[in-house]
Amino acid sequence: MEDMINQVLLMEKTEGICADNLRDLLKKLSEQDKEQNKTP
Repeated sequence: MEDMINQVLLMEKTEGICADNLRDLLKKLSEQDKEQNKTP
């Protein structure tokens, strides 16, 4: 997991990706996972 975060930070530096957009994306993905886990 930490490697992923480091990669994202590297990408952000080299490509100028907006961290807020990445955070929103991660939040959405984790929420989707939670909902999928709820349904049997």
